[in-house]
Amino acid sequence: KQPWSNGKVGMIGVSYNAQVEWNAAAGAHPALATIIPMMPGTDHLFYVPFNHGILFLGLLNWAHIMEDRTPPSSTPDYGVQELLTLPLRDLDEATVGRDLKIWNRWVEADRPGDWSDGNFLKDTAGIDIPVLHISGWWDGESVATKLNYEAMKRHGKENQWLIYGPWPHA
Repeated sequence: KQPWSNGKVGMIGVSYNAQVEWNAAAGAHPALATIIPMMPGTDHLFYVPFNHGILFLGLLNWAHIMEDRTPPSSTPDYGVQELLTLPLRDLDEATVGRDLKIWNRWVEADRPGDWSDGNFLKDTAGIDIPVLHISGWWDGESVATKLNYEAMKRHGKENQWLIYGPWPHA
């Protein structure tokens, strides 16, 4: 409703923010004109935070940052021995030195149904906006970008573009 706006908006984001774009697109708000998701996940049990059902231990530092939404004052210093901690629910305390709510949620959500609300691939049939899909050859979620693009094309959606480049995640 700004005087300089025509009422149409676009979204651009990387990783988690790209997943937010897809969820917004699935809501089909008339103001959303396009999205540019870069390196989003598609299925949380198959890509991030799990990889085909195996929890990514490398996400501990990210979970640590996301807990307070600010970078910690120092990077946790831990080695292989700490990564062998069982049960997995205790791995956060052994490595970053604190109990992380997001880590606990991930450990508990180990079945496909636990993630169904966050998986938007099933919603692509109802998304009718142009999308510029971007990923990197060395991105851990690069397959998800391809799946999103293919789903949109399979549903006959026009104005879908796909870019892959020589870069890692984000």
